Amino acid sequence: MIGTIMKRCISALVLAMALFGLQQPPPLRATQNFSVSPIGAINCRSGLTSWRTTGTLVGDQKTVLTVAHFDTFRRRNVDVAKDLRDCRFTLYDSYGVQSFSSRFELVQRGGSPQTRHLSNATDWAVLTLDHSAPEAVTPLQVATSPDFPSRSEVMIVASSKSGRRANKNTRSCLAWPQAERSIVLQHSCPTKGGWSGAPLLVRIDGELQAVGVHSGRLGNFGLAVGFNGRLGERLRAAIPRQSPRTLGTATSFRSD
Repeated sequence: MIGTIMKRCISALVLAMALFGLQQPPPLRATQNFSVSPIGAINCRSGLTSWRTTGTLVGDQKTVLTVAHFDTFRRRNVDVAKDLRDCRFTLYDSYGVQSFSSRFELVQRGGSPQTRHLSNATDWAVLTLDHSAPEAVTPLQVATSPDFPSRSEVMIVASSKSGRRANKNTRSCLAWPQAERSIVLQHSCPTKGGWSGAPLLVRIDGELQAVGVHSGRLGNFGLAVGFNGRLGERLRAAIPRQSPRTLGTATSFRSD
């Protein structure tokens, strides 16, 4: 009798677990693709000097979005820029091992070092790779909107190096315009050196899309360039192969 009762209980438990599993929604496509994230590193080296920023494959297999100062470092308060031939864009697999690397050319830069000192809004750049990234890597899409909602929930993802392997660093935080109608955003995400160029992401229409790119810090807050307004239009023009149907709208943002 006890054995029969136990068997019935186990059968009921298995059935309940199966039904519960069927009720779970399938994972979003963006989450599935995130294991082969298009977020990589831009490594520049000249002699004994090397520096690293983050870059993101966007739109197609050859277009990379990053900051304008990806090839520039400061020495004694002077901006020093190096030849693009000293730089490479690199992707890493889920184990942190290099899976792809290519040199690139500059398509468009938001501004010169002088203009970047005047306004953080110019600290962005679009690159085109000499070689296409693997088809297994799904590029992110760049979202644009006329207005960025105040205090929106975002996620920042950056590439960093630990020994011989690379790590993907993910943080969730809030972002908001620095001033009314400004494309410069402030955010509460903690960041480290090499995180410049890291995309700010939100889930729009079921996909993770880039709404900005981290460029530096001001006091306790991070700074980013938001892809809204005229900058969004200029950015889309610099990424001609991006399909318009994948672009989301601000109505899908989560904000408090």
